[in-house]
Amino acid sequence: MSFASTRSTFERAASQRTGSGGDRPMAVMVEGLSKSFGAKVAVNAIDLAVEPGQFMVLLGPSGSGKSTLLRCVAGIERPSEGSLRINGTQVDGPGTHLPPEKRDLAMVFQDYALWPHMTAEQNVGFALRRRHLNADERRRRSHLALAQVGLGGLEARYPGQLSGGEQQRVALARALVAEPSLLLFDEPLSNLDADRREQLRVDIGAMVRRLGAAAVYITHDQAEAFALADAVGVLDKGVLVQVGAPESIYRDPASEFVARFTGLAGELSGTAKEFDGRFMVVDVDGCEVQGRPMLGSVPSIGEPVRILVRPTAVHFAHDERAGSTRIGAVVLDSAFRGWGYEHVIEVAGGRRMTGVPDVQRLAFDSRTEVSLSADGCLIFPDRTSHS
Repeated sequence: MSFASTRSTFERAASQRTGSGGDRPMAVMVEGLSKSFGAKVAVNAIDLAVEPGQFMVLLGPSGSGKSTLLRCVAGIERPSEGSLRINGTQVDGPGTHLPPEKRDLAMVFQDYALWPHMTAEQNVGFALRRRHLNADERRRRSHLALAQVGLGGLEARYPGQLSGGEQQRVALARALVAEPSLLLFDEPLSNLDADRREQLRVDIGAMVRRLGAAAVYITHDQAEAFALADAVGVLDKGVLVQVGAPESIYRDPASEFVARFTGLAGELSGTAKEFDGRFMVVDVDGCEVQGRPMLGSVPSIGEPVRILVRPTAVHFAHDERAGSTRIGAVVLDSAFRGWGYEHVIEVAGGRRMTGVPDVQRLAFDSRTEVSLSADGCLIFPDRTSHS
């Protein structure tokens, strides 16, 4: 789909926002922010900075605090402690709380939040109600925004006449039309089927970057987060445990929780055996497995360790990427994925590994061998082995 004929307004907004150079204040600056509901602490002492034009994704499981943090940024919730600035203006802090409509932001909700008695055009135009524009200009901008999200020609339809994906596109157009400096996304793709979710994910990333606005987007889906983000913030039980580029989060997780939540094939247990300054050799039930020590420290020789294995680190013996060190495995399951197959295998010690890729289907219960790439084997001290 071509956006060439409908993007001029959004490109002008982007150029205006990027004209002031590197002296611009942070789009969002969160300092020591906490939010409690009675005795329950939902978010705890969070510090977070979002740069102008940056796409920040907050990633975490249900109950991690990401929705509460987003609602605090939006002004829907008032923080219990800490301060929050948007584009250099303090919107929350001691004695200060600006309502959402005074924060120069727009929000796209998980459940669309469209007015059922309004047409698509009217829903989008509602976001312009405070701009003091005449009816013709509101209509022009609403049509432009709907065309931008691929809904040209559907302006007169009501939400009940649109699919879920189309309703979410109306909600996106409503967020874009007012050209805010900050866009907030509350798991906007979670109610869509896989095909529509992927299409809209691509469009969200492209349109937000074309607009030049900063974005804060929450999700529990690691693949979605990595595909969209300039930076990812991982939350666990209300604490922001790591912030960084998707590549650095994946390659160098700050904790076992981050490693697990961002995608594993499986885990192995063993004993640290050797270290050459980069990779450590671990004895796993008589097999030697190489990996990278995490957390900036190297386990002592003889210390029990856990190896968290990325899916990309596992290769069947017939794969040209397979290394010389092999581990016996039994195939428990396989699933066709279009590009090839993903397998579930069982390796030494009865440990299962999932999502092991190959271009061919391996038969159920067949015996094979796999090798593990050292770069994708993340070594952590096994503190559960100590009494």
